[in-house]
Amino acid sequence: MTTLTEQVDAAISWTLAIRGVPARNADRAVLARATQPQHFAAAFSVLAGAGHLRDVPPKVRHGAVLACALAAENRRVPNGTARLGAAFRRIDSPNIGTILANVTGSSLAVTTRLLGSLVRRAGAAGADVNFYDLGRTLAFWDTGTNTARRTHRSRIVYDFHSTSKPEEAAR
Repeated sequence: MTTLTEQVDAAISWTLAIRGVPARNADRAVLARATQPQHFAAAFSVLAGAGHLRDVPPKVRHGAVLACALAAENRRVPNGTARLGAAFRRIDSPNIGTILANVTGSSLAVTTRLLGSLVRRAGAAGADVNFYDLGRTLAFWDTGTNTARRTHRSRIVYDFHSTSKPEEAAR
């Protein structure tokens, strides 16, 4: 029996493996209904990871599917090993810490949009993004007790502030 985290990681792994596959190889029925790029990415990633999310509770599955969609949409952003906060630290903007602090109190939908924007900005800054960490973050965003949820959500902010900027580390 696999854990929920392993199932989420497997779905992300499938998405990362197929995100460079040409669209002509995707399921035509799903593509016909996809009117916007994010719908295509979500549909394609759901096809890839659906088997791994079958036994996952609905709240966890929803977050995992959104993370798969972000991984598929940002196929030019390499997968990394550092925590999300560390990747976002490489973005050259003074308001990233404020954005992350506001994310902790947001709904899953708002968080997905904000983190998607930060993933694109991190990719543009040349940072690798740990899509497995992103998957776990979104999958477990709305689960657990208030204390556990608050701890889980604030981890990104902690990772961001506990990582030094690349130019600071070089000094």
